[in-house]
Amino acid sequence: MGSVLDGYRNALKETQKAFAEYRQSALLPEEPANELTREDFKGSKWLVIRYGVQILEVIHAAIIIAKQEGVSVSLDLASFEMVQKFRSPFLQLLESGSIDLCFANDDEATEL
Repeated sequence: MGSVLDGYRNALKETQKAFAEYRQSALLPEEPANELTREDFKGSKWLVIRYGVQILEVIHAAIIIAKQEGVSVSLDLASFEMVQKFRSPFLQLLESGSIDLCFANDDEATEL
């Protein structure tokens, strides 16, 4: 069985395959943070973080590698319900200084 990370790598290469389609088949728990490599980020311009605050260890590892590779990092707050549920991790990410761009609507921003 392939890993979630391998599946994501393949999904990135298959441009016609939607990310949502990939995520539906992804198994949890997520890949361990130590399986991420600098090679995973080579040639990338953005790391987009969305719907993943439950896996903070992996997110922090990805951000560190992205920054080492000169990759910008964006965070999508997802929904005001997600912000309510995961307010502290969202704030931690935003206050870390590693998020270059944050997507939020009025409701999500108000919840912070």
